[in-house]
Amino acid sequence: MGLNRKIEKILFSRVQEGEEDSFEILFNHYFPRLCSYASIFVKCPDVAEEIVQETFINIWEKRLSISVKTSFKAYIYRCIHNNCINYLHNQKYLTRNNESVRSEILKQTELNIQNRNTEILDKMVSDEFNAEFSKAFESLPQQCQEVFRLCRYEKLSYLEAGEKLGVSVNTIKTQMKRAIAKLKECLEQNFT
Repeated sequence: MGLNRKIEKILFSRVQEGEEDSFEILFNHYFPRLCSYASIFVKCPDVAEEIVQETFINIWEKRLSISVKTSFKAYIYRCIHNNCINYLHNQKYLTRNNESVRSEILKQTELNIQNRNTEILDKMVSDEFNAEFSKAFESLPQQCQEVFRLCRYEKLSYLEAGEKLGVSVNTIKTQMKRAIAKLKECLEQNFT
């Protein structure tokens, strides 16, 4: 169940007053979705989680100076998108000889410029995006779904997920790569 703009606005105004419970509600609601979104860009679930966590820490620390003009949802997705692009640039991928990595970063940078248009960003973070993500997730093979759910939503490590499912860590890594690639492919078809 999503948070509507009115509830988000109330929660974020309480966050700005220093209320940790409201911050925790926003964090818990958006964390799994934002990790999935960030994984599309950085291609590494652990890095995606770090980016999302750091973004929320930054929001908490700068809460008094933040002005949310559209919705908290649009604001947080914009932050995550920008932080992913910054991460990729800071890793100096552009200096590598790997053409596919360089091409992907340039593509993401162009997407970042295009996304400055609020209308496009609102489309990305709308209920339609969530519905498309759910459809894409449901189209995954059962094992991919289970691995993704355990690692992303239940926050199990690859080792813990492997033990729970009775498979190797390499199988978990492979299934996560497949899940992320398939989700990205499905979402790109609908949102590019």
